[in-house]
Amino acid sequence: MKNTKKTQPDKVKILLTVSVIVLILLSAFMAIKYSEEKRAIGQKTINIMLGSFEFEYSLAENGEIVSNRRDNQEVKKLRTFLTEAAEWDTQPSRCKSASYTVIASSKDGTQILLRYGCELPTARMFAVLHDSAWEFISPTNQFNDLGIPLCSHVDENTISVEVAPVCYTDDGVWPNPYSYTIRQ
Repeated sequence: MKNTKKTQPDKVKILLTVSVIVLILLSAFMAIKYSEEKRAIGQKTINIMLGSFEFEYSLAENGEIVSNRRDNQEVKKLRTFLTEAAEWDTQPSRCKSASYTVIASSKDGTQILLRYGCELPTARMFAVLHDSAWEFISPTNQFNDLGIPLCSHVDENTISVEVAPVCYTDDGVWPNPYSYTIRQ
């Protein structure tokens, strides 16, 4: 007979995976519902959504998740940084519209995962707060088609597990060239 009892580490991995998925979905919902900022400038459009970075989450006594919108210097600094990047993106001969969306952020507010791009923003990139200024981590081609970053990229840049809970290694072996790792 097979032993179907889950081991403690398996339960932790499952719980971590479910928690991350719930957090991402909640962040996306909050970003869409509360923090969309669009600005039409001539024929160009700038779209900045801070999502999880703009909100603090807590657990109420009744078990419900409570979110509070932050409007402090950290939020303003990130919004300004992303708006300036989008302004540069929409210069003549570049994009007609630019979008930056925070997908995930670290609890300490020093690292974020972004979805960004021109008309159809699908690229991923990290940004970090370094010496009180935000910086993008390049190159941006360190993500696979699912938006999962390379393990070596997150390790080299000491990206938080909160921002990148899963990473991949390109093994190059067909039919499954990628192996995925749940970071802890």
